[in-house]
Amino acid sequence: MSCSSRSRGLQALIELSDFIEPRQFFKLTTTTVSRIFETPESEIRFDLVSGNLKRMQGSWTLTPHDHAIGVGYRAELVPEFAVPPLIGPAVMAQNVKAMAEGVAREIERRKLANTKE
Repeated sequence: MSCSSRSRGLQALIELSDFIEPRQFFKLTTTTVSRIFETPESEIRFDLVSGNLKRMQGSWTLTPHDHAIGVGYRAELVPEFAVPPLIGPAVMAQNVKAMAEGVAREIERRKLANTKE
């Protein structure tokens, strides 16, 4: 996965290239440029500016719960390319799970880095 960004205040444009290789059945490459809108400490929304998807929009939400923060993810992705209907949903679920685990690792890494300062 590669990523670059350009920021303007609470908006940013992010270019992302990702490779999807579900159990060696087929290989997909997605390349997108997304517009990002941030509401500090509560939500990050994104929508497709360009790329090889017909549609991509969604959000990350942060919700306080006692002494923790709930993190939610919602997205609508419509590929411009053919995705086998029997494995497409499983591939997307696998990718979302991997992405969420990566976000959780990054949150923990930043938390540990902040406690050392």
